[in-house]
Amino acid sequence: MRDVKQRILSGRDSWLEQFAQSIPGVKDYIEREGRRDADKMVRDHLAALLSASSQKLLRVQTDLTNKMQLDLLDDIERVKQRLETLMDRLRHADRGYAGFFDAIKINEEELEQVYQHDMTLEAGVKDLEAAVDAVFAAVRSGGDVPAALEAVNAQLDAWDAALQARESLLSGIA
Repeated sequence: MRDVKQRILSGRDSWLEQFAQSIPGVKDYIEREGRRDADKMVRDHLAALLSASSQKLLRVQTDLTNKMQLDLLDDIERVKQRLETLMDRLRHADRGYAGFFDAIKINEEELEQVYQHDMTLEAGVKDLEAAVDAVFAAVRSGGDVPAALEAVNAQLDAWDAALQARESLLSGIA
């Protein structure tokens, strides 16, 4: 994934934006908003990538139903629900906004840390996709589906920890 933040910040080249940036304090505000926008775009992109895994789990459920192997449907549904919850948490995570009277102020360095943290999550998408692919393959080949589902759950645990770490960064606890 290319550096979205750089593209947003460097794309501000109209004469009005250049003039606004010459006003004291406005440049910092514009850059901070650019970081927040970039962070939101990265998280939306990651959630969209995770959506493909959710769709694949839906196909797994369909395959199991067609094969009349109904005993694993509940387990797959639980995993799918965890994934959907994760995608919602990712999409709706805090953007790092701090109002004038908020107790915790978010500065540029902290926003940059959150953005860099979110950029590292793309590797986790690939790991989760691989685990879901293993479930899909296990169902198709008659392999060990419960073990494959356990691997997906381990990936979801890692995602949960990553989102907790993000929340800690924003709260100033990390």
